[in-house]
Amino acid sequence: MKRTVVGCLLFIFVFSCNNKNDFESFINKQFQSNYPNYYIDYDSVIIIPREGCTSCIKESERFIKENINNNAYLFIFTKISSEKELKITFGYEMLKLKNVIVDTKNIFYRYEDIENHYPLKLTKDKDYFLYERLNF
Repeated sequence: MKRTVVGCLLFIFVFSCNNKNDFESFINKQFQSNYPNYYIDYDSVIIIPREGCTSCIKESERFIKENINNNAYLFIFTKISSEKELKITFGYEMLKLKNVIVDTKNIFYRYEDIENHYPLKLTKDKDYFLYERLNF
């Protein structure tokens, strides 16, 4: 019995690590393919899905409004249900800033990745972005 429990825990640990690595690979591949210069310009990226955890999204909106002028951050809005709503919430001019990407093609979103349903912070480690959920 003890062996079975240890085996199950080990399986879960390995599986969850692989999922994290797969998701990080996906995100980094999207940057390399679509926004290669952003590796140079930004050390921190905030990805905000517009659908998913509602309270998380509201908190991330507050964070963005407080930090939008901090050029150390790149903000990416993805999984957008309405561009018009996004413009009303943040203002048309803000969405045109250099450190804002409106991901209308959902290139930074994969439905099967649970992490994509939460706001994420990516931090550069050499030439690779590592992610963590934004915790407010």
